[in-house]
Amino acid sequence: MKRLNWICAVVALCTGPMAYAQDMTLQDAIQMALQNNYDIRIARAQQNIADIQNTAGQAGMLPTVSAAAGYSAELLNSEQQFVTGDERIVSDAGADALDLGLFLNYTVFDGMSRSALRDQLQLQSAISDLQTRDAIERTVLSLSSAWYTAIQLQRSATVLQQSIAVSNERYRIATYRESIGAGSRLDMMQALVDLRSDSARLAQINMQIAQQMGAINTLLARKPETVFSITDTLMLRNNLQYADIVSAAEENTSVIAANAQKAYMESLVQTARSALMPTLGVSAGYGYFRSTSEAGFVSSNMQIGPSAGVTLQIPIFNGGVNKNNIHIAEQQAGIAQDALNKQLMDVYQQTYAAWQSYSTAQYLTQLAIANEQTAIANTEIALEKFNSGAISSIDLRAIQQSRIDAGDQVAMYMLNTKLAELELLYVSGQLFVSQ
Repeated sequence: MKRLNWICAVVALCTGPMAYAQDMTLQDAIQMALQNNYDIRIARAQQNIADIQNTAGQAGMLPTVSAAAGYSAELLNSEQQFVTGDERIVSDAGADALDLGLFLNYTVFDGMSRSALRDQLQLQSAISDLQTRDAIERTVLSLSSAWYTAIQLQRSATVLQQSIAVSNERYRIATYRESIGAGSRLDMMQALVDLRSDSARLAQINMQIAQQMGAINTLLARKPETVFSITDTLMLRNNLQYADIVSAAEENTSVIAANAQKAYMESLVQTARSALMPTLGVSAGYGYFRSTSEAGFVSSNMQIGPSAGVTLQIPIFNGGVNKNNIHIAEQQAGIAQDALNKQLMDVYQQTYAAWQSYSTAQYLTQLAIANEQTAIANTEIALEKFNSGAISSIDLRAIQQSRIDAGDQVAMYMLNTKLAELELLYVSGQLFVSQ
């Protein structure tokens, strides 16, 4: 009995702390992850940077206005010789100059490179937004997978706890029989071995549960040892249709991002071509200049008034660099088109594989549930027969093991179905919406 009490204490130690944990649902965890997950926070910060840069001024489409001011002073010794033979010598002659101006510059035409740059900034902002969306979807997928894995591990732990209860009863009966001489010590010792085996297996499952909880806490940006309990149950959806999944997958985040990347590379072609076009710029300003000098012909000088100018630059030859840049940009645009097509093929393959896993797991789950119900009934009947001495300890253990195996199969196939379901929702861009 001391051994039995020790085993029960170990089981209680493995399962007891969860009773004092904070209750959480998957929705609670997702909301926490949206606020705290570091991948999402980094993606949002990068998106903010892209949004800040997405302006007409950043693309050079607005004029630039600048003000300039300068002042200089000198103290000189001056000696001047004139052709007439006269000379002029001035010692410690002072001179100063003050120059002020307000200037405006604007590029009227540059071969549409500014328009292309504006498109690129908008596309970069859109791509950054998609990257944030992808970070959210990946986090929700990882969190949901870990969440439902933990649920199914807890289900397996419950099955083992039920089996341990049967093993306890078997051990009690075998001990009683051995004490009155109606049974063998071998049956009692074998019952104890099986009880220990089930308890060790339960400890391993509880370790796996703790690891899943730690993974969930990491996704929530919390220390892995943070204690909480899961209140959800694993519910399977039966309304998924392959045609609908494929149709939605054609517009998922990765495909949209690849399409935006293709548009971005096409805009680089326009930028490269603009280098072959002339550039026309205008400038205007208003200036004030004043200078004085104690040595020289002009003792003071002042200029004030507006100014304007036009600049035209025409590229003629630069060693073929511009043409090479155009060819390179066109090649990169073609690569982006192929990358988009490849992404579509990858999505089709991923969707097809996930659907096959989903369909098969659904079928296996139905078989496993029916098998488990039979195994539960068999275990109850076998325990009654063992209690009455109608079957041996070995027969009871075999039926008990079948119950454990059936419960593990249900947990495994239900989890496989749910993970395939999550994958289908993720690849079709519906995962975050459906949560």
